[in-house]
Amino acid sequence: MKPLIQLLPKDTDTFKLPNRVIGSGRITRRIIVTPAYKSNNGFKQMKPKTNNKRNRKQTPPPPIKQTSQTKRIWLHYKTKGFPLTKHGDAHTWAKYRAVEAIKKALKDYSPKQIVAAIDLAHTCFNSKWFKIKFAPNRPLDCQKFFNYNEWEMKNRTAPLNGTSWFKEFVQGQNYIEENYSYVVKDQNPDITAMVEKVYRKNQRYDTDDNLTPNETNALIKCAARVREFTTANGLESDWTAVDAIDRVINDYEKPFKIKYPAFLFGKELWQRLIPNELVRYGTFERRSRITIV
Repeated sequence: MKPLIQLLPKDTDTFKLPNRVIGSGRITRRIIVTPAYKSNNGFKQMKPKTNNKRNRKQTPPPPIKQTSQTKRIWLHYKTKGFPLTKHGDAHTWAKYRAVEAIKKALKDYSPKQIVAAIDLAHTCFNSKWFKIKFAPNRPLDCQKFFNYNEWEMKNRTAPLNGTSWFKEFVQGQNYIEENYSYVVKDQNPDITAMVEKVYRKNQRYDTDDNLTPNETNALIKCAARVREFTTANGLESDWTAVDAIDRVINDYEKPFKIKYPAFLFGKELWQRLIPNELVRYGTFERRSRITIV
């Protein structure tokens, strides 16, 4: 019996069994057909695939020459914890490239500045307000911390404004908060502090409970509405509007717990509840005298 691969026509790409073969008993249920590809001379046997990357021997890295400064920075980086990679002590290309990147950074920055940037990076990467997150299976290598290449810059975990995380964090916490924070900039910190006390009272938060970025943004936007409302209606103090918020959500006949932080700067509170409360409390004689913001 001839193998089926020899029954392939030479001038077609499809294979159809001849009628004389079907039902003749020459075909069994288990047929092993050698894979074939078509060339200019017809069908030929396909060459077996080999994993060249697995069989290829990688050349070892050059000797790593470390100073006391590079060794201190290297050990400090790999012991910080996620998302900074916990590198091993083996003589690898990753360690060689990382040490070379540290040497390059030491030409322009002091060891104290580099260590401070690493500490700030570790703190910010694990903060809720930080925009960029790292997956548990994709930590940040030391080499990439000091320099991303052009292909890696397209990755969503690469820095937004620079070529390396080190050059971003070495500029300080204020720069990082302005460029990588979900939290908006607070123009009225004094009013925000007053609104926060009212909100914590409503949510029954302790003073040690941390607010989420959404809650912080809502408080900052509410403080902006307070300042706008105070200016538009000629009130003597911002506390008048904040006190009205406190009475509406905490000391009203039917106090309620805010489900969504956006309620603090929404239309329901500022166009209906606050004006009604100011009239009820006697701050204004009637609603028509209140300027809605």
